[in-house]
Amino acid sequence: MKKEELIKIIEEFKQNYLNTQQGKKHLEAYNKEREEVRKIFNEIRERKERGEDVTKLVLDYLLPIKRQSVTPAGVKTIEAYYKRAGESLSEEDLPKLADAIFNLINELVNNADDENKQKEIINKFVSSPYSRGLQSGIISPILYYIEPKYLLINIKVVDTVRFISREFMHQEIRLSTSLEEYIANNAKLKGFLEVLSKEAPEFKDFDVFDMFCHWMCDKNLGGYARRVVYVPHEEREAIELAQTTDDPKVLEELYKQQKEKPRVVKAIVNNPYCPSNIKRDYLDYVLNNYLRAYRARLRTYITDWDELLDAMEICLEVWNPPREVAPIPEIDLEDPRMREIFESLQNYKQVILYGPPGTSKTYYAKGLAFAIANDQNNIEFVQFHPSYSYEDFVEGIFPEVNEDTGQVTFKIEDKIFKRLCKEAERNPDKNYVLIIDEINRADLSKVFGEIFSALEYRKEAVKLLYSRESLVIPTNLYIIGTMNTLDKSTIDIDFALMRRFKFFEIGPDKEVLRKILKENGVENDLIEKIIDVFEKIQEFYPLGHAYFKDVKSKQDLKLLWEHQLSFLLKEYFTDLKKDVYERIKEIYWEGLGLED
Repeated sequence: MKKEELIKIIEEFKQNYLNTQQGKKHLEAYNKEREEVRKIFNEIRERKERGEDVTKLVLDYLLPIKRQSVTPAGVKTIEAYYKRAGESLSEEDLPKLADAIFNLINELVNNADDENKQKEIINKFVSSPYSRGLQSGIISPILYYIEPKYLLINIKVVDTVRFISREFMHQEIRLSTSLEEYIANNAKLKGFLEVLSKEAPEFKDFDVFDMFCHWMCDKNLGGYARRVVYVPHEEREAIELAQTTDDPKVLEELYKQQKEKPRVVKAIVNNPYCPSNIKRDYLDYVLNNYLRAYRARLRTYITDWDELLDAMEICLEVWNPPREVAPIPEIDLEDPRMREIFESLQNYKQVILYGPPGTSKTYYAKGLAFAIANDQNNIEFVQFHPSYSYEDFVEGIFPEVNEDTGQVTFKIEDKIFKRLCKEAERNPDKNYVLIIDEINRADLSKVFGEIFSALEYRKEAVKLLYSRESLVIPTNLYIIGTMNTLDKSTIDIDFALMRRFKFFEIGPDKEVLRKILKENGVENDLIEKIIDVFEKIQEFYPLGHAYFKDVKSKQDLKLLWEHQLSFLLKEYFTDLKKDVYERIKEIYWEGLGLED
């Protein structure tokens, strides 16, 4: 175990959360909720003995859905929970469901020392028509508050245990929120905590550990468990990671967090997988933050010091390597717009982000995908184009040559969508996401074929064209499409697709542009000029903010116009609207103070 790094994270949690006023209130909330749950549970027991209806008490007050809970369910009603799981409830179902849930909890509490009996009880419930996809995130908090031998297991606990075991222990521990696996996961979690509490005795109190999981998963707090890439605090370990990784994304995140440490940067740029844009950015960083600071002292020794620096700056301005890896996607779920898309994706399973080019549609799609899946390995990406077909997407018949006999046979081969459906079906406790970039560039009726209907009715099986297998799209598979509304070569979206997706417009955003420019180190005066020009151009053309992602100086703005925007706008407006093109050019060059 890498004790030092783990202890630093735990100390950060204690200092910045556990020992604060906010943390103390959070901790007190567990005891209040424990008292409330036990009181409700006992009341339900008494009412059942008297033969009274306990439906409302179970569904609205015992389950952590409607009541104020320190371990919220993320939905406001039991109906919404089932809808999210791809199920539906009728009024007649509710009393039977309430009885089944209460009997499950009551029997588990009465058999807290018998694991075999516990598994029997859960398997019986899961095989009943009333389980309807209920996971341990809903049931385990009740069990934990009534009988502490049962630990609380939700997605935050799952992510935190996986992160800590992967980064700091010898073997990664994967829990799941599947109710069917709850007893085995409960034993795993106890073993994990036994090891962890040797380093952090506070975690012998599970309330504190659950708080830690909340802190580890909230990006506004610690956020470590939900980061795509974890970077060590210690310089020695950061250097070791920079020397050994073969992942450019790790190097990018390492550079972003350790830029001020030359020894770490040296290891990063020496790595053969280091993207060129890191090297360019570091030269720019050293030039402007160090070399210019020594101007007064060194010009006495080097007479042409200023010219030397100016020559270096020109070289950097001209050398503007393309990004070799995409930025690590991160979205702000506190942003009402992103939150709305995220919740629609959770509930409806498939959305399309549409808008003009350069508005970060693909970036947002990747960020939403990670927020749903919490694991890059569970995300697949495909880009449609006019020749894309059913045989590329679902399944097809392909020739195979026997190397010994030379005989040609034909076999059915599963493609990306079918493979992902099968994987999602095998792992119901995990979420999977398929991103379809440029979804409207293909003939969608041909690509989707008979699975069009399965998109609308997730529990209905369809017969596939070649294999004649029955395919059901699992409820834990989510689809995010992106659509460029200005692309003249795209194929029109038909009404069948419109009915099966929720559509969200992603437009040019001056605040996102401002953030990009600030992160690039652009001076404030120039940022405001760019924002002003950007807004004025919107009156004529929906110019996306992402076109400015590599802008760091006036020279970059000049190159952007000459080699990208000029061609783009000429193609869009053509000779028929040459005056509009000239007006935009005037706004751009004069507004930014550029010279030919």
